[in-house]
Amino acid sequence: MSRPTYDGEQTAVDADGNMLREWDSVVLVRALAATAQGNCEAMPKEIPAGTRATAITFLDPARGLFDLECYLDAAGDTYAFAHGAGADVRVVERIEDKKAVEI
Repeated sequence: MSRPTYDGEQTAVDADGNMLREWDSVVLVRALAATAQGNCEAMPKEIPAGTRATAITFLDPARGLFDLECYLDAAGDTYAFAHGAGADVRVVERIEDKKAVEI
């Protein structure tokens, strides 16, 4: 089943050839250089492969480049940022899989 896109939405392709869009949850398939500290005490030089992240912002559609919020602990409480292309990540949870709760 293909994922629907919305008027004007830009997408990329992940390392497995799956559609990647903003707010998808991903896992890094290769280590990436950290680009911003996030909320950790000291910014790591590198975010290791296997780290879970969220594709926050689509920075460069021509290169498929995203700003990734990378979770440095199992609970996801500590994070730093990295820039990664679709080939650097694997989608593990699509945004449309999430449920909205009306308040």
